[in-house]
Amino acid sequence: EPDPSSASRHPETKPSSGPSTSQLPDPVSPVTPPAKNNCMRFFEKVASFFGKPPQAAPVPSSLAVNPKEDSKKVELVLERWTLACFGNDLLPARQNLSIVFAPLPTLTLYSLLYLTLAEKARKRMRKICAVSEKSITSLGPLVSSLFSSLDPPSSLFFRVFVHRSQLDDVHDSWTDTVQSIFGNKIVVSVKQEEMPDYIRNHSNDILTHTIVPSTKGLVGMASACVVAEWFGKTSHFPSRPFALTYRESQMHDFFVLNGLCRKLITRTYMAWWINLRTDEDSSQDQLALILVRPFGRGGILRLREDLRPRHIHDLLSDLRSERSRECRILLPRFQLHSQAEMLNKWRLSGVEVSALRSGPRSSHPISPPFVSAVHGATLRIDEMGINCTLEGDDKPHTRLPHSYSPLEGSLDRSIDPNFHFRADSPFLLFLVHVPTLVPVLAGCYSGAPATSSVMLRRPLKTQSSVRVSSERKEEKSKVSRILKSITDKFERIKKRTKETLKRRKKNKKNKKSKIDGQDTRSTTTEETTVSSEKDAKWREKLRSLRSDESSKSASRRKGSRKKASNP
Repeated sequence: EPDPSSASRHPETKPSSGPSTSQLPDPVSPVTPPAKNNCMRFFEKVASFFGKPPQAAPVPSSLAVNPKEDSKKVELVLERWTLACFGNDLLPARQNLSIVFAPLPTLTLYSLLYLTLAEKARKRMRKICAVSEKSITSLGPLVSSLFSSLDPPSSLFFRVFVHRSQLDDVHDSWTDTVQSIFGNKIVVSVKQEEMPDYIRNHSNDILTHTIVPSTKGLVGMASACVVAEWFGKTSHFPSRPFALTYRESQMHDFFVLNGLCRKLITRTYMAWWINLRTDEDSSQDQLALILVRPFGRGGILRLREDLRPRHIHDLLSDLRSERSRECRILLPRFQLHSQAEMLNKWRLSGVEVSALRSGPRSSHPISPPFVSAVHGATLRIDEMGINCTLEGDDKPHTRLPHSYSPLEGSLDRSIDPNFHFRADSPFLLFLVHVPTLVPVLAGCYSGAPATSSVMLRRPLKTQSSVRVSSERKEEKSKVSRILKSITDKFERIKKRTKETLKRRKKNKKNKKSKIDGQDTRSTTTEETTVSSEKDAKWREKLRSLRSDESSKSASRRKGSRKKASNP
């Protein structure tokens, strides 16, 4: 573990700009830095006599730190942590897509938890988001600088609470290491009955309904609430559908923002950079809101799963290098608040909370592990800015969800020429510190009431299965139609041939019966009687005709004989 003298290696480390020292309870006594020798004192006196600032002592090469390498490590850790939270690997989100969390304070608390774990659990945590002792030592100055750069209305809060009776149980190596990296106010001793009120007051009421465990151990809290205003002008816009998928949408309240923005378009998504103002007199951009929306109305899950740690940093750096232009953007009015207990999720992911030991055969006392680690964040976006609305206005900005036909959904997808960008479908959001590109707040919005990932996956799967099944059905129907037509033709030909053969046979039989006076068509008794009567009549007619012909022929013969006898 880092020794207590590591505080001198980070001269830029400052205590977090949290509440005033008068309001804080008695913190744990930090480690006093080593006193300077007589040579250094004499050097300072000589420098002050000549009016020159004292030069810093040379740093040994073994303790030299490359700021570029440290910044890259911190960026990688923050990006991996953000993606792990998006994938619900570490933060319990109840399967809801509309969620907001604070990557930096929560990662700080996660790093403090890392210092209380055994090596087996540390390996697991390195795999998830690459947290190590080196990254933690470089994370401290970044956190302190961000705390000092944000204005007092904003709140980045993280503390580790311990009961005063447990101070003797906490090992000095852990407290010295933590305080040397993150400042003297990081570990605070508070009475158990006063701890909930202290947490609510110093976290700007973000961590509400906090339950303080009665068991021995450290209690960690992290929260964020950033207050900023728009640079451009805003105006109210009538409610319109917020499309969750191609078929499902809900009526939502929107507003229009006219200001300078930056745009980046890729194959799968569109990203926008919106500058924010943290103070009325501030000319430099300290914070920016980044919105990332996929082109497909069901692609928010795919976008969240396909993101990689370096993609986020490349996206932010590319957006920062783009040229800002005057744009007209349609934004939804919404409010997100999340509060979750993280230890249970970490234990389920394989990270077991165990005691800190300096070695496998160490005889040092065991520091109490974390018994609770709570994360909280809030974000409200409206015409005033981010988290700028008065507390009295807490009405929901969405109505009951409605279902639309596919035709209406396709018509609603058409581009509105009056807007350069419309955030009327699920999107990812990042509240970024511009100088360092650190995500202070991150989240995903998919409407309110929040849409679950299961509900969003179902229409995607059903649509794809319906498309595939319909195509297969169409192909099968074509083949079946062709086969059916061929078989019908063959059956018709067979029937015709059979009928013709039957007719020919019947005609032959009828001819024979006419000649012989017999008829083969005798099926029933009635038919036989009718046919016999007809045959008798026909025979009588034939006999009468024959008798008439015979009489005529006989008379002709007699007449011819008479003519021949009388020449």
